[in-house]
Amino acid sequence: MCATDVALRIAAEHASQLGDARASLEHGDVDRRAGVIHVRRAYANGRVKHPKTRLSRRAVPLQAIELEGLDQLQEL
Repeated sequence: MCATDVALRIAAEHASQLGDARASLEHGDVDRRAGVIHVRRAYANGRVKHPKTRLSRRAVPLQAIELEGLDQLQEL
């Protein structure tokens, strides 16, 4: 699985959970051990900023195949 495949799969699978945060995700937001993506920033009006509410900060669970894809990328 290439980087594009992994990114597209995660975006398609979790679009409703990640929302506009997708544009603000960084490498450090992926926690492989916990199997989640941490949403810590929001993207709105062309800018990355802090989420408006505490509940907007969240952890989105990843599926095993997505984690495997990320692990394969790490090996490259």
